[in-house]
Amino acid sequence: MSSLENERRKYVELYEDPDGRYPDPAGYGARNWGKAAEFEMDLLQPSSLVDVGCGQGHFCVEMAKRGVAVHGVDFASVRTSSVLDCRHVLWHDADACNLPIDDEAVEYVTSFDVLEHCREKDIPCVLGEFDRVSTKGAVLKIAFRQARERSFQGEYLHMTVRKRRWWLRKIRQRFPHIMVRKGVITALKKKVDVPLVVFGISANLGFAVGTALIGIKQRNPDWNFRCLVLHNGLNERDRKAMTKVHPASAFLHYTPPAKARLLFGENSAMRFSRFEMYRFLSLFRHVVWLDADIIPVGAFDDVLSFSDETGIAMRRGWVLWKNFRAKQRASLGTYDLNTQGYNDGVVVVSDRLPCHSVVSDWCLKAVERWCGVVTGAQAIHMLMIQHFGLEVNALPPKYNCKRKRFDPAARIVHFSGIRNPWSRRKRYPLWGALHDEWQEVLRSV
Repeated sequence: MSSLENERRKYVELYEDPDGRYPDPAGYGARNWGKAAEFEMDLLQPSSLVDVGCGQGHFCVEMAKRGVAVHGVDFASVRTSSVLDCRHVLWHDADACNLPIDDEAVEYVTSFDVLEHCREKDIPCVLGEFDRVSTKGAVLKIAFRQARERSFQGEYLHMTVRKRRWWLRKIRQRFPHIMVRKGVITALKKKVDVPLVVFGISANLGFAVGTALIGIKQRNPDWNFRCLVLHNGLNERDRKAMTKVHPASAFLHYTPPAKARLLFGENSAMRFSRFEMYRFLSLFRHVVWLDADIIPVGAFDDVLSFSDETGIAMRRGWVLWKNFRAKQRASLGTYDLNTQGYNDGVVVVSDRLPCHSVVSDWCLKAVERWCGVVTGAQAIHMLMIQHFGLEVNALPPKYNCKRKRFDPAARIVHFSGIRNPWSRRKRYPLWGALHDEWQEVLRSV
């Protein structure tokens, strides 16, 4: 018996399990391991994929319900007819080294808790197959420790037990652009050209993002963008309504640094979520941060170009020292507080930013260190610019127009402060009209 057939035998026995020895009554491979990558699927918006090592196929069926063209590949569950009955999924009895899929037939390959079951010598071949059949990349989840469960003969199931660093080095040889989130590895051949628009809100401000999204869609009808909402407990109804307004929306729960929550409160500390936007430059060429207290009043789909030269663009604002509490400024050491400051209510960044892979972590450490000194997230942004020696391209004021200095040429009006459009709705009828549309969407979900 060949080594491959011996491996297949272990899993066929686990699926067939005639004596009912497997501890889970649902059977081997019943868990939807792909549930962990639900956010990545929302973010990437795949139209087709192949799930390698699909088990009973719960993830495949879930993706098929979304309208994704899905192939499910497994060398044991399909052979033993253990997969779910779903006519919208094409099931294949095959191993990962010989995928029965044409070259570049799908956008993405997914594989959850499968690669560690392959022999180490086969890993390059398996990743080569993932590269061959996909056009965009792979979404993977890999276990880095030996499994507790074994085959019915007592054999180990994880054939390749390596640290994360080893796996990432192997994956990067085929898919150079990588982001890791809670064990889920998103690996792309090239970065997504569609921009990512990011909001960060507390749970009670879903209406603000929903209203802003309607305005963005109306003012930029042909703009193709993905939307990411960072939140601390957004309800399901708001999520469904936002997705109805803009289907290419993803939602990610965010917990601010502990010290920020203590000093600013759970909701106000969400302002520090803006630093997460830099992580997504690993996958996207352009990312745009928007505060929720905005009114889109004109087309601004051309705003991306302002970050192409230096990697970051913001509107000029206060001199830097105004962002810090007077009595604690001395603790900042060598930072120059008399330099030009910027307003970070609208931030445009691109992957030309030289330090984008480390900026998010630096900012979060800075929040913990100087939280008692700063008046908000903008101050941390200004320190970050000095620390990394960044050159900020000045964003024209029309893309971040102050409410008190309304410009007829404005594209985005930003309220920035305790005065927001929903507390003075009669004064800002445009926001009110957009909010009425949001209410209609809410009633329809």
